[in-house]
Amino acid sequence: MIEQTFTVASDRPMSEYLDIERAGMKAPEVIVKRDGRVVPFDIHRIERAMSRCLRAFIAHHVLRLTKWLATW
Repeated sequence: MIEQTFTVASDRPMSEYLDIERAGMKAPEVIVKRDGRVVPFDIHRIERAMSRCLRAFIAHHVLRLTKWLATW
């Protein structure tokens, strides 16, 4: 079993840490949008979306925890 540890700094994109070619994978070159357009694949769009999702998730749960602690 191969074990890898990633240390991720918030100011660096995840693509700097992951080597998909070494893992035997290849990123898509193009994406077909819902309206049928074919556009180049942009890993940075995925990174931004994942980052926004994680921040929203954390903010939501911190708010819930704060409210719960205030009533405790």
